[in-house]
Amino acid sequence: MDFEGSAFEMGLEIHLALHHILVPTDIIVTRPADFAWRKEVFGTIEWPAAKEGKVLYARP
Repeated sequence: MDFEGSAFEMGLEIHLALHHILVPTDIIVTRPADFAWRKEVFGTIEWPAAKEGKVLYARP
């Protein structure tokens, strides 16, 4: 899902929304266009996410 503003600002917004969760979480925000090419680059966080990750929530 694309978003307005910077990835940092969106990550901060998500972090603040989840601050009450006591389980450690990693929040990584990337735009769909960036994920599309980075998922093919070994060494990026998108590479294993695309190969091994699961979508937990997606908007139609």
